[in-house]
Amino acid sequence: MALSGGTFAISGTLSVPRSQMFNRIKRLGGKTSTSVTSKVTHLLCSQHEYQAKTNKVILAEGRGIPLVHECFLDACLAAGQLLDLSLPQHAEYLLDGGASSGGSASSGGSSSSGTGSSSGARKGKKRSGSEAELDNTEASTPNKSRKKEYQAEQVNPAFLAIHGASGAGSPRVYSVGQDVKPFSCELVQQDQSKNMDKYYRIQVIVTGLDPDEDEEEEDDSDGDTNDCRRYFTFCHWGRTGASGQTQSLGPFHHAQEAIDSFEEKFSSKTGNAWDAGAFVRKRNKYNLVQTKQNQDQEQDQDQNQNGASGANGQQEMIWQYWVDDFIDGKPPGWYDYAEEASNWVEQCFQMFQLNDWLDVRFVQSGDFTYRCDFYI
Repeated sequence: MALSGGTFAISGTLSVPRSQMFNRIKRLGGKTSTSVTSKVTHLLCSQHEYQAKTNKVILAEGRGIPLVHECFLDACLAAGQLLDLSLPQHAEYLLDGGASSGGSASSGGSSSSGTGSSSGARKGKKRSGSEAELDNTEASTPNKSRKKEYQAEQVNPAFLAIHGASGAGSPRVYSVGQDVKPFSCELVQQDQSKNMDKYYRIQVIVTGLDPDEDEEEEDDSDGDTNDCRRYFTFCHWGRTGASGQTQSLGPFHHAQEAIDSFEEKFSSKTGNAWDAGAFVRKRNKYNLVQTKQNQDQEQDQDQNQNGASGANGQQEMIWQYWVDDFIDGKPPGWYDYAEEASNWVEQCFQMFQLNDWLDVRFVQSGDFTYRCDFYI
């Protein structure tokens, strides 16, 4: 048959819905995969998807998998066989004008691990500006803030979402390959004039995996999936400092269904496409933040499974604020934030190290909202 011996994956939107294209490939004797696994021989995508350097395009290029127009299928049908793309006369079907090289491609984002004061290794007291204020009111006097170090395990709020979506098996944030960012994002929306500071987290989570199973081999080449494996699009949102709300969309039997749900949610919250190149901030929309777990995917997925960011002996940071206005009858001095608020302030500080536009944060703690200015 015309496509016998070929295994095809698809990136982006083609002339017909993805399900119809997969059915056509199968009718012509080919196999399909919803992910760019090691079994894939061709990636179907449009010129727009190729130029946007989507996750699948990056992974395919890194593996030397040819990127082809959908007209390649018509040419194979006309020839009655799978065309050899190494031949010059067939190069017209390749999006890059030739077979993809095995060179690596970057998916964007910083690779810095963060050093100096943000690592918590510095002795003494780390200070930054902070204002303690009643909810929805302005603090009259700027207060000081500092943090002190303890050796202890600490649950990081950034990783709670994965536990909320885990129904069975070993939950993981879904990704394909080592060089492609996982389907996980942290979003922030602020309005400093209103002391508004909100977060929104979206993740694609897969459950039912064997602990030693490689995620990139999750999908069989014929498109079938393991009966025990389920995919979820998990959302976690609320005011910064608050536990917030959660929503689990699924379960889905195929990874692509959860990915489509993830991308739709990301687009509605940010006004950006997940696979677009540079992120563009838009009015009244959430902004994408670079987080430490995005920079070290493998380490953070281990932390997700352990459920604690201090499991590897990292130091917990306890933040304090300075009081000199006798609020609640307190004499002047340093006071610890409540434990949960301290964890949130530390998380905000770590975000500030990678996103200098997040220099002012509003952290809710009980009846109070703390204005933290990390530039003071």
